[in-house]
Amino acid sequence: MRLINGSRSLLLVIAGIAILAGAVGVFVALTPLRHVAPGCFWWTAKQVGDVAPGDRGCARGYVGAGGWLAEGTGSGQPTRYFSLADPDQRPKRGPCPFHPGDAVVVRYHAVFDDGQTIVVIDDCR
Repeated sequence: MRLINGSRSLLLVIAGIAILAGAVGVFVALTPLRHVAPGCFWWTAKQVGDVAPGDRGCARGYVGAGGWLAEGTGSGQPTRYFSLADPDQRPKRGPCPFHPGDAVVVRYHAVFDDGQTIVVIDDCR
C-alpha cells in the first residue's frame, strides 16, 4: 500500500513537470523572436494600435506593405504608419530587415504629423 501511494505521488509530480514543460514549449513557440529590438519582448510590448503621440518604448505588430504596422495579419486591424526618422528629418539609421507579414517588436517614439500618428523606429532587428 505504501509503495502504491509513493508511486502515485511520483507520477503526479512527473505529470506536473511534463505539463509545465509543455506550457513553456508552447509559450516559446508562439513568441516571435526573429525581429525583436534589443531590450524589448513580444509579450510586454505595446500593441501598435495603442500607440499615441508622445509615447515611447517598445511596440509590436505585423509589417504591412507600404510602411505600415498592424496589430494582426487580417484586414481591418488597427494600423500605424512607421518611419525611420522624424518628419522632415533624414534617417539616422539604415533600413530594418522587415518584409510584409513579419511579426516585429521595435523600439520607438511616436509623433503626430499630417493628421496621423507615426511610429518612428529608434531600433529594430
